[in-house]
Amino acid sequence: MPPGILTGLKVLVVDDEPDNRQFLMLALQQCGATATAAASAAEAIDIWQQSPPDILVSDIGMPVEEGY
Repeated sequence: MPPGILTGLKVLVVDDEPDNRQFLMLALQQCGATATAAASAAEAIDIWQQSPPDILVSDIGMPVEEGY
């Protein structure tokens, strides 16, 4: 993806695996997005309520509460 293609987009990344979160955050930021990370569905809901993102990228197979 070209740098800056996602400039201005707020993205919420939800994944229980730290390496996956870090990779997604880095990739999104390199494309210009403002990315925020959450390690669980509960944390994502708290972040969403405080500052709703434009896009949600979520792992659907998390252990406590699935990403759906």
